[in-house]
Order: sequence, then C-alpha cells, then structure tokens
Amino acid sequence: MDRPDPAERAACAWWAADRAIATFEWLSTGFLEASAANGWPRKVHIAHLADWNLACAALLEGRHPAEAMGISARLWRTAAEADINAWLAALAIDLSPTECIRRYRESCERLRAALERPALPLRVPFRPGDPELLSPLGREADFSRAHLLAHLEALLPDPRGLRRDASRAARRGPPATA
Repeated sequence: MDRPDPAERAACAWWAADRAIATFEWLSTGFLEASAANGWPRKVHIAHLADWNLACAALLEGRHPAEAMGISARLWRTAAEADINAWLAALAIDLSPTECIRRYRESCERLRAALERPALPLRVPFRPGDPELLSPLGREADFSRAHLLAHLEALLPDPRGLRRDASRAARRGPPATA
C-alpha cells in the first residue's frame, strides 16, 4: 500500500490532535493535575506538546525554536533534550489545565498555518545534531502526531482507542472534509 502524500499525512496528524484536544477537555481538572509519567502532571505533558509544536512552527517561520519555547538559544544549543524538557516543565507547572489545553490547541493552529505557507530555509537545526528531523512538508505534522501518540499513555485513562483510531486514520488518509 502506498504511503499517503505529505498533505494527507498532515491532515491525519491534525485529526489526531483535534481528537486529543476534545478528549483532554472532558477530563477532570483533578485528573489533569495528577502526576503521570516521569512525575509530571498530565497538564504539563500537554504544555510540553504545545512547546515542541511551537518549536516546529518557529523553524518553518524562519525563527529560532528557542524563542518560540521561551528558552535561551544557549540552552537550546548546549543542553540535553531532557534538560530542556525539565526547564519547560518548570515553566508550565503553575499553569491551569485549561491554559495548557488552550496553549496546545493554539500551537496546533500555529503549526498548521506555518505548514500552509512556503517554508523558509532553516537557519538552525531542529535539535543540535539532528538537522533532518523536520522538513519537507508533512514531516513537521508527522512529528507533532508521533509526539502526541508517545504521550497519550501518560495523558489518558485508556489511550488505546485514540491510538488505534489515529493509526487507522493514518493508513486510510484524511477524512473527506480535510
């Protein structure tokens, strides 16, 4: 079976993101405030997803990812990814679950918009030592979807249905309205 073209892969990624946002919105505040994988509250996982979506969008807009994430370019350049994630988690810990979900929704919208415009040449690698993680069109959305799916187990009471549905949609292609 042929792999969907980049635009179809991007549509599948947004379908998964939209479904996740809707799911996050019906989870209780107490559930989203509770610790999950690596000790982060679930709301921090959602903010973490937003931060990395913003990094992808910034690259496509010709900006430095660190700027979009609210961290220093030096930290981006010199720190291990786990250290960057710990820094971002510390920034998100006091946010409400509603604010984390809002940030994730807005980061998806911004990344979608960035993907619809012609990409600017990348000024910096997405992560030092990994310059090919992003681009061409669609791989940014694939990253966003894969990152979301990697965090679902920590975020949802039973992520199997959403994982299965997102996987099915990726094989099938985007919905007719996409």
